[in-house]
Amino acid sequence: MFLLSERLGVIDFTVMTLPTKVGFLFRQPPLSSVRNIFTLPFDGHVWACCVALITLCGIVLYYTLRWERREDRASQKASKEVSIGDNTVIGNKRSDRMKPGPGDWADSSIKEGLVESTTIDSDRTVSWSDVVLLSLGAVCQQGSPIESHGPSGRIASLLLFVVVIFLYTSYSASIVVLLQSTTGSIRTLKDLLESPLGMGVEDIVYTRYLFKNQSEPVHKAIYNKKIAPPGTKPRFMDIGKGMEMMRKGFFAFHIEASSGYKIILETFEESEKCGITLLPYIGNTDNYLSVRKGSPYRELVTVAYRKLQERGFQQRALNRYYTNKPECTARDSSFVSVGLIDFYPAILVLVYGLMCAAGTLILELLVNKRCGMT
Repeated sequence: MFLLSERLGVIDFTVMTLPTKVGFLFRQPPLSSVRNIFTLPFDGHVWACCVALITLCGIVLYYTLRWERREDRASQKASKEVSIGDNTVIGNKRSDRMKPGPGDWADSSIKEGLVESTTIDSDRTVSWSDVVLLSLGAVCQQGSPIESHGPSGRIASLLLFVVVIFLYTSYSASIVVLLQSTTGSIRTLKDLLESPLGMGVEDIVYTRYLFKNQSEPVHKAIYNKKIAPPGTKPRFMDIGKGMEMMRKGFFAFHIEASSGYKIILETFEESEKCGITLLPYIGNTDNYLSVRKGSPYRELVTVAYRKLQERGFQQRALNRYYTNKPECTARDSSFVSVGLIDFYPAILVLVYGLMCAAGTLILELLVNKRCGMT
């Protein structure tokens, strides 16, 4: 019998027969089900340093590019003035000798086109939005229409891209590891109550009594919210159905540990044996041999069982009939499929980005329409 306070008045408990572990048996859920894994690869200080470094490189690029554009415009203006003066002198000398032919006009038009094409980028004013787009493009391994022509700007751009490559490599490797990791955050009954795991209980007489008559707040909340929510059938089920639901994941099944371990050892895949956790629901679940209150056989039974324990018979029965927790031998060799919940935060970023882009487009259309009317 279980040692309960209600039985102490009518029953004398003598010795423990066999140690029994009873509790919620479940597979630890993937880390991505309880945390946003896209923020876990780096510590908060590392994220702050990354943002500061990229911002610093962006500021250096902004002022470097503006200085380069200003110098390019000044040199182009001076070269145009020199070329116009030379063409005027040469034109006056040739005007009396010959007229330009079709080929000369073609050559001059090609030269003007080449000059214009080489000066388009230099004539464009660099803004903060261009630098932000350049920095984000570097972070996302993308290019940018803005590029530097001077050594200082190229050094800053090279530094930015090299740093981002190392960060990107470290981040990607950490994400791959985190996708295959399980969480260890479920350590108490309160954590189990607040987790997304469903719950079920093996349909035995004493479990129905124990779960219905708990007085502690967490235990009562588990029964009222997870086991028997209002308007639903209480989730007391047979051992086969409960263990199959636990095998599929996101389900905690209350069972005697040895019975559950035996089914896991016989039916679960090697990769499914990893992350198995037993969380006790009741403090003491060991079975004790009991006699009637005040029985003269109490001392006799106690001495007899103590001799069985001393001579190893009890340990022999324990090793023969009780199954230990299966070992995880395929933690690093198993293949883990990525589900929708794993990259759900990335989908949210994409959706929010599309919504912001659509809202900005509508706002631009309204502003342009209003400006056109005025």
